[in-house]
Amino acid sequence: MDPEDCKPLLDEVHRFFKGLNMKIRYYIPILLVDQEEIIRIHKKSILGSTIYEKFELDAVNYVSKSIQRGENVEVVKEVEQLPPGRKVRAVLLLYGFPKLAIGSTLAHELMHAWMRVQGYRGLALNIAEGLSQVMAHKWLEWQSFTGDDYMKGTSEKAQFLRNLKEFMKDGIERRYSEAYGHGFREAKWAVERYGLIYTLKHIARKGKLPE
Repeated sequence: MDPEDCKPLLDEVHRFFKGLNMKIRYYIPILLVDQEEIIRIHKKSILGSTIYEKFELDAVNYVSKSIQRGENVEVVKEVEQLPPGRKVRAVLLLYGFPKLAIGSTLAHELMHAWMRVQGYRGLALNIAEGLSQVMAHKWLEWQSFTGDDYMKGTSEKAQFLRNLKEFMKDGIERRYSEAYGHGFREAKWAVERYGLIYTLKHIARKGKLPE
């Protein structure tokens, strides 16, 4: 996905949160970064991250636009100074993936941001990551009803996008790790049984998922 497509996608994910009565009333810079920058910041390659107030990072080299030159793509970078003292200073997304992948990652990271802004602190890793994976999964499901029109057609591209969506949902559902896999399945069970808002309120009070 090109950087110029990021703003419409961000608006789309914000509409998704608003539709769940979880509107994010807080400005958060959303920045596409290349793998070199992700590794510089986190010492490993990851698809996305949420930068909180205590993270020691003053600026991010983000991809502002891309230029097609034959078979190669040249990226143009700019520097974004991160505001100090804010609960959530930025969300970083790894550049170069298709919209569905970046959108689900953005939904995941914005859930982390939403919880931080709402005052959720000290959550167990499997709860925080599990809930964020639930939001990524829900966003992919949401695409079936409100996604781009070209995803609903009969063309090869439309079928490819539908297959990609199902592949990504299946990847979330089958993930093996404790936090992202088991945590997702536990959080999904709670949300399906009690509803998302009740589950979040219970976690805010008790610090754990409802049983």
